[in-house]
Amino acid sequence: MSGYTILEHRITNLAKQDGYKVSDNTIDILDFIREIKEDPFPFNFGVEVAVEGLDKLLFDAGKEVQKIATTIRHELTSKAGIIDSQKLTVCIIILGKLKYGAYLTVEHAGKDIPLNLIFNTVNRFDVGTNDVIYTTNANLSG
Repeated sequence: MSGYTILEHRITNLAKQDGYKVSDNTIDILDFIREIKEDPFPFNFGVEVAVEGLDKLLFDAGKEVQKIATTIRHELTSKAGIIDSQKLTVCIIILGKLKYGAYLTVEHAGKDIPLNLIFNTVNRFDVGTNDVIYTTNANLSG
């Protein structure tokens, strides 16, 4: 499936041997955004990319979180067509605790950061005892 999978680091194979399988090769969110803007597109057909640092970036943005999140959403949606046609799966690895109520947030350093500003509608899947992943398509619309 092309698109985005959002999950906590603690449930991945990066944190535990029997964790949810993600690519061992990780890339920082800003590097990922920089790379998807390259021509030609730098990722091979059907690969999975593990992206880290989103929650920290948004936390560090402070009062500018909405502006930064909107910019990230714009950058990602502008490449939705190629991400989808290349069948790229992007795993967004979150260090904090994901929470799903009215919308998806991440608790990072004691602060709730809204992820819906980027990912809008997500689908929730239980993948183990107390282990949940969230997915959305390349257009970030569920």
